[in-house]
Amino acid sequence: MSKSKILASAATIALMTSGTLSAAVIDLGFALDESGSVATSDFNLSKQGLANALDKIPTSGTNQYRISVIAFDSNARTIIAPTVVTAGNIASLKTDITGIANSQGGTDIAEAVDLLTANFVGAGLGDETYLNVATDGGSSSNALALAAANARAAGVDGLSFEAIGGGADTTTLLRSCFGNNSYTDPGSGSTATGCSLVNDPGSLPDATQEGFVLAVSSFTDFEGAISAKVQSIVDDTGGGTSPVPLPASLPLLLSALGLGGLLARRRKVSRSEEHTSELQSLRPSR
Repeated sequence: MSKSKILASAATIALMTSGTLSAAVIDLGFALDESGSVATSDFNLSKQGLANALDKIPTSGTNQYRISVIAFDSNARTIIAPTVVTAGNIASLKTDITGIANSQGGTDIAEAVDLLTANFVGAGLGDETYLNVATDGGSSSNALALAAANARAAGVDGLSFEAIGGGADTTTLLRSCFGNNSYTDPGSGSTATGCSLVNDPGSLPDATQEGFVLAVSSFTDFEGAISAKVQSIVDDTGGGTSPVPLPASLPLLLSALGLGGLLARRRKVSRSEEHTSELQSLRPSR
């Protein structure tokens, strides 16, 4: 029997024996830089850009997309706790984002990563969790690398950045981005394995497989960049529809047919409880 016929038979078995479709929850975390280097007019552009990018998120279908939004300077604060985006709440979520007041303090990107991680860990990680930080500056490279390592250890699947303008410290950001469930700190001045600098928002890597730093020329260009990125992640995670779950017996069948490798896929190990206290301890008391 040809491999195509075997696969067709396996798919038929899956459809005949699987139960009701279950929704996949995809976590998307967003951090906006509100430090002193970001002028109020530029912060307004970043807020509006992110709010408009929510239109790229499906509000129907099997999969659910859950967002958390924070703003950060030398400290980070939660604007939107983890919330599933629906047709009924998307307008109010946009209003919450555009209503953020710019505090214009220092810059601590590690604090932003820590808080986003803690937000999703505290809510219970979704099936996939991706964090996104937009910044026009830089902060401690060692602290950010530690925050990235802690995020990965807690179960975060990917971390990527928008480096806005010429003042963004892309070297520090490239040290700390990751995808594909894997992160190892490469050391100061080095780029993490599987992380890359991207200049074209129209040619983004698969965020489920690769971390990246997207270079954005100015805040004026941020809306186009973040919209393209959200659309790309939605596409890479299946949009509003999740695949039909396989019955427990199917892996044994495919293994017997020599096709067991086709079922290899990433599985997140939820470690929410064991990391909650650790992540909370990383953030200084207010």
